[in-house]
Amino acid sequence: MSLHLTVRRGMATAVTAVVVLGLGVAGASAAPKPNLATVQKQVETLQHDVEAATEQYNGAREKLASVNVMTAAATTRVAQQRGQVEIARQGLGRLAAETYKAGDLEMVSLMLSDDPDAAFAASGLHSSLSERQAEAVAALVAAQRRLAEDQAHLGHQKTQLVAETKRLQTLKKQIESKLADSRRLLAQLDGTQRRAIAQMGGSGDQRAIEQAGVEVPATGLLHCEDVGIDTTDAQARAALNFACAQIGKPYRWGGSGPGSYDCSGLAMAAYAKAGISLPHNAAMQAREGVSVSQANLKPGDLVFFNSYNHMGIYVGKGLMVHAPHTGDVIRIASARLDGRLIKAVRL
Repeated sequence: MSLHLTVRRGMATAVTAVVVLGLGVAGASAAPKPNLATVQKQVETLQHDVEAATEQYNGAREKLASVNVMTAAATTRVAQQRGQVEIARQGLGRLAAETYKAGDLEMVSLMLSDDPDAAFAASGLHSSLSERQAEAVAALVAAQRRLAEDQAHLGHQKTQLVAETKRLQTLKKQIESKLADSRRLLAQLDGTQRRAIAQMGGSGDQRAIEQAGVEVPATGLLHCEDVGIDTTDAQARAALNFACAQIGKPYRWGGSGPGSYDCSGLAMAAYAKAGISLPHNAAMQAREGVSVSQANLKPGDLVFFNSYNHMGIYVGKGLMVHAPHTGDVIRIASARLDGRLIKAVRL
């Protein structure tokens, strides 16, 4: 190969490298910056999806707990009914012994069969049974029938137990997947952009607080004493005192305290302090107490949004205390009385 050709090829390679590098630099500098409004909307959608999946998870967990209780009860009934069958068998056995002594061997054989009622029916000897013998056979047949029913019920409960356990696992995976998607979106942003996203999401709360005439502390985290909650209801006061004491603690899906909560977990824990037992699920809680209109809201009322996928505890002045979503903390915010409230109940 000539020196001239070698030089030309070397120059071509160098030029190509420069062009590629140049394109890379240009491409990097021209990469579009993330649109904050778009990212914020995507993050909100994921948060709503997580809220929905979380409350489905909480509902499935409540149902699983109920099925566990019913399964245990069904297991106990089966054990007790087996005892009743054995008692009935022993009673029939004593009568069989008496019949044997009387020399009626055919009757003894029928009485000691696995299914004495069917055996007597097949033999045509039902009419010759004494009253005591008939009662003993009837008692065993009834006990066996109840045992079969209890065993079938137990089998159904065990099937439900497996199904609800699988559903719980599926929902957990869905929640974790949505949260991972949200983290990936936010990872594209720098700290300043993430703070801007947070401010965009909280702008409605800020306006509601300002309209209520409440001054937000320098920390940016409003407390119940800043609002001045006005209630004489002892149970509502006990629940609000607890909920207000949790302000600043992190949201955690499925959480019921003491270190973190989700929305329905916070309400459940708060009203437990007031002596009222609530399920850990917003839709189930919405069926408790009595419904109240938006115009008649009082501090302590439970307020529900987003197809019962989110909720809070009303504190007055158009505000509520709630556990918002992953990445946030329990806080006082707008009670969404702008048409987003779908139900309120008083316990």
